[in-house]
Amino acid sequence: QYSVNGGAFTAGTGTFTGLVAGTYTIVARDANGCTVNLAPVTLTQPTQVALSLTSSSNPSCNGASNGQIVVSASGGTGPYQFSLNGGTFQPGNTFTGLVAGSYTIAVRDANGCVSASPVAITLTQP
Repeated sequence: QYSVNGGAFTAGTGTFTGLVAGTYTIVARDANGCTVNLAPVTLTQPTQVALSLTSSSNPSCNGASNGQIVVSASGGTGPYQFSLNGGTFQPGNTFTGLVAGSYTIAVRDANGCVSASPVAITLTQP
């Protein structure tokens, strides 16, 4: 049986899930009631996923569809995937063939964490 941070002893395999970042003290107890304190375990979390605009290009002509937006991500756990206007996440951070209009880009890391602040940008046409 195991106890986490002084809690009640429970039967199990010694695998603990659903834990948040922090330090945990684990005590193991055998069938005879003998206990042993295991070394404290510290769980850390990655930094928050962040997204930033790297560059953008407006369409070159009125009505053209050759605008471009390039973003970059940091924090979290790579690799990253990017979504344009709530669409399917893709591995590329460059969006091309864009017409004039407003766009919102989000990033998702390898753990499924999504940036709290998407990038919003408006492309204009001449």
